[in-house]
Amino acid sequence: MNEPIAHHFVPQHLQCNFSDDPNEQVSVFDVTDGRKFPTGTKVVMQRGHFHTVIGPRGRANFETSMTEIENSVLHTYQSVVAAKHLTLSDEEIGHLSVLVAFQELRTSQFRNQFLNLESQLAEHVAKFGTTLKQVEGYEPFDQETLKANHLIFLSEHLRGFARIISKMNFVLMSPPPGQHLYLGDSPVVRHNDNEAGFWGNLGFASDGLQLYMPLSKDLLLGMWAPDLLHGLRESVADARRLHAQYTLSPQAQVSISNAVGGSDIVVASVEVTRANEKRLRKIASGEPIEMFSDNVHFYNSLQLNSAERHVVCPYGDYDLADRWFAQKA
Repeated sequence: MNEPIAHHFVPQHLQCNFSDDPNEQVSVFDVTDGRKFPTGTKVVMQRGHFHTVIGPRGRANFETSMTEIENSVLHTYQSVVAAKHLTLSDEEIGHLSVLVAFQELRTSQFRNQFLNLESQLAEHVAKFGTTLKQVEGYEPFDQETLKANHLIFLSEHLRGFARIISKMNFVLMSPPPGQHLYLGDSPVVRHNDNEAGFWGNLGFASDGLQLYMPLSKDLLLGMWAPDLLHGLRESVADARRLHAQYTLSPQAQVSISNAVGGSDIVVASVEVTRANEKRLRKIASGEPIEMFSDNVHFYNSLQLNSAERHVVCPYGDYDLADRWFAQKA
């Protein structure tokens, strides 16, 4: 049997959830030049022989191993997409953690980080008046050693990344009617509202870290660092205490009534608290929480910023992408 040449680092079954075309056609935006074009899932987000390594002992094809990892979590992925619901069982969280970790580590974008590290190392040793070629034991990256190092890293660290992710809080989100999610060729995106310190704030162990991976055009999987959900619960509890104080204390009622916009502030606070309580109930039950329009635009911009080459939109609506590309240019 012939081995497949096109090796996908974003699986076709994920891409197909961003298309309504029975022939598996998707609409694509190229982040490098702003082009838009339709194509099939067979020819996008892949590289020829991406998982094939040629060494002194011949050719080794690891595509079958990649497919086996995909298949080990495929049923859980499909079940969540079909039900639009999380059971939050240990098995489900374990499988989704492997899914996200695998998708984080397997991309072309991640592979090229090895080249970036080599470039940074070259700059560092140049400060000492030498070159990498003069460093004992150094072997330069060519395409085959790059592939090999990437695949070795993936095999050694996949489970470790998955364990870290499994400690986060899993949240489903859905866009409002008429809006849709982008899928980029580096689908796992990160964000953190906390100020970046010396080491940054996007590491997997960072407080405040948010990970997002789209499961379909209308379903987003979020993973939040534990402190985020704890903070949301504390915020709701504090608001409840303040509302109780306002209700029971005549002095508090007088103070708020005399403040500029006092009654409006109380009403707004009550509405926000109720909305947050609803979000917490949905998160606890595994139901999707509703995204606001601005949430969708922000998430889609994360996909654009993270992508190496291609972003898929289920309806070919690239107004945001066009504006993003114009600012980038």
